[in-house]
Amino acid sequence: MMKQNRAKTILLAKNFLSLPEIRGILDYARAKHWMLRVPRMLNLAEEIRNWDGDGVLIDNACGLAELKARGIAVVATTDLLPDILRYADAVVASDDTRIGYMAADYFMRRGYRNYLCAAINARKIFFAERLRSYGFSPEYVSIPTEFSHKRHERELESAVRRMPRPFCIFCDNDFDASVVADAVLNVGLKIPRDAAILGVGNEGFFCNPKALTLSSVDSRLYERAFFAAERMDFLLDGKLPRRSETGGQSLLYRFAPSGIVERESTDFYAIDDERVQEMVHFLLTNAGSQHFRVASLTKKFLLTESSVYRLFQARFGISPKQFLQEERLRMAQRKLMDTDETLPAIADECGFPGPGALHSAFKRKFGIPPNEYRLRLLPVKRPDSFS
Repeated sequence: MMKQNRAKTILLAKNFLSLPEIRGILDYARAKHWMLRVPRMLNLAEEIRNWDGDGVLIDNACGLAELKARGIAVVATTDLLPDILRYADAVVASDDTRIGYMAADYFMRRGYRNYLCAAINARKIFFAERLRSYGFSPEYVSIPTEFSHKRHERELESAVRRMPRPFCIFCDNDFDASVVADAVLNVGLKIPRDAAILGVGNEGFFCNPKALTLSSVDSRLYERAFFAAERMDFLLDGKLPRRSETGGQSLLYRFAPSGIVERESTDFYAIDDERVQEMVHFLLTNAGSQHFRVASLTKKFLLTESSVYRLFQARFGISPKQFLQEERLRMAQRKLMDTDETLPAIADECGFPGPGALHSAFKRKFGIPPNEYRLRLLPVKRPDSFS
């Protein structure tokens, strides 16, 4: 345990500098008056090995054995490397099972039957597992790296050219999603009509370029980073056990994703049945009206309610009523992100009878009420839990 009333000295030893994560750690560090050191990237490995402060927040395996031998507290922001689980006192990671499942479910609801996976970690495994449960399997492709950029770039472009259209692409993260988007556009395909793209992280720097906005699974980067910094504080204050006190086991925390933030890159339904396509277009066009009901589909297309139900269930895995509710919630989610409109105004524009109905439906879908969801988009909220 540290001496009280002394500023903690913490090294922020991250290979990948995500802006939400940096803000989360900085907000906590400022509030607790840490002395936070950010090393020069070219000397990262050396600075980690030679660090003699109180703790290290890390996302790589550099110098972990040396740090632990000297009794320095280590909190990792990823669980992807074996050495991290071997040496870190605490690990704060994303719930990749839920992320993979969520991505597969999302594309299934959008009507896709052709899948490309540009992922290499556990998300790839669970994305494919979920698709197999629906009777589908993805194709796989590698993302270019700085070491083999041209070869992998050509392979990526060749892979997207070969895919039957329309198809969807699930990527490990938003940076990879932006690389895939470039490849899709380079071969003359249209996003999202030919290829829909979904990343992970909801990293605004990559998701909101002017030319094309990218949809993303919100893995709660800010909250996870804030929580990781708090774990460091607890370790140093003796409120959490060190690795030496847990039988050599890391404390492992997994954050469930909060949902999918939909933007232009997935704003399309993959429907090859012309009648279903017309029905979906009719439903989407009228979703913002409070007076629109699923029964309107039966009158418009001269079908029975059971026929409409079977069509939607077979194509999207949900009922037409659920489909309508999902669309209204998607509209509300985007307005919460992109506008300063009040909750009553959003409810009125998105087909809800009032703000109370929107509040209840939104909380059931996303786990938090709409006003709190809007606040979470700002880097000021302390996470209350990680589940």
